[in-house]
Amino acid sequence: MPNRRKIVLDTNCLIASLSRHSEYYSVWKDFQAGKYTLCVSTSILQEYEEIIGHKTSVVVAKKCYSVAFKEQKRGVYSTLFQFSSHRSRP
Repeated sequence: MPNRRKIVLDTNCLIASLSRHSEYYSVWKDFQAGKYTLCVSTSILQEYEEIIGHKTSVVVAKKCYSVAFKEQKRGVYSTLFQFSSHRSRP
């Protein structure tokens, strides 16, 4: 993997960058151009797939994966810590 900037992209930010008419489209274009490496875990990829499929369409979700989430444009990392938002209270 080339030495590029590494970023974690929130799902909502990713979705906002997909449209050519979005003010954030440059994020998507720069990613496709290889200007940075998208750092993801398995759980982030699952969230991308689920949310993109719900908010756009299955076709858009598949295109995102086929175009962007190829090995040379992303780094897959293990989740070292995960916050638990659901706690049982006594």
